[in-house]
Amino acid sequence: MAHFKIMAAALLSVGCISMAQAEERSFHGPAMFGLNGPVKEVLKTSPSDEASASTVETVDMRFKPNGQLENESCRYNEAGYPVSVKIDDPNFNGTVMVEYSADNRCSRYVMEIDKPMAMTITTTNEYRDGKLEYSTLTPQLKDPALADMLPGGMPPLNLEYSNVEYDSHGNWVKRDLKMIFPDIANVKMDIPTYTETRTITYY
Repeated sequence: MAHFKIMAAALLSVGCISMAQAEERSFHGPAMFGLNGPVKEVLKTSPSDEASASTVETVDMRFKPNGQLENESCRYNEAGYPVSVKIDDPNFNGTVMVEYSADNRCSRYVMEIDKPMAMTITTTNEYRDGKLEYSTLTPQLKDPALADMLPGGMPPLNLEYSNVEYDSHGNWVKRDLKMIFPDIANVKMDIPTYTETRTITYY
């Protein structure tokens, strides 16, 4: 009986240690969005436009003190980096999957969108000196009706970032965003440049 009590106590202690370790595990939720530091909240203040609606940073983002996304649907790899998350809001419904480079920067997003239209958008990010310089969005229509209307598919879209202002953690708080479409039918499209701003709070 004494041996049983000792064993039970030992198992209980191991269980408590394991639970503590699980609770103390740190995550890198902000890295999914290219964010540095102990980010608490990111609020996008402008603009509300088509360019923003084409990126993974459309919605406001909130994180727990341990680095987890507030979104409970988020899944993480063994190192604590997010690999997928479901987004469900009035304007967007779908799943975002993310891939990282060797230095844990977001190299590619794959957005499987159900709403407002069924499509897949693959976003490839390009960096210079550790800073995001431009992104290429490649859409693939999955709605049969739209696919019939656009037999050649939708062209890729390049997003070019410039005049970027950073905070003390190296996160951008203001930047100019230019959408660059390829020439279609030899018609050059003149796209304006948007200025994006956001507010970031930290723990």
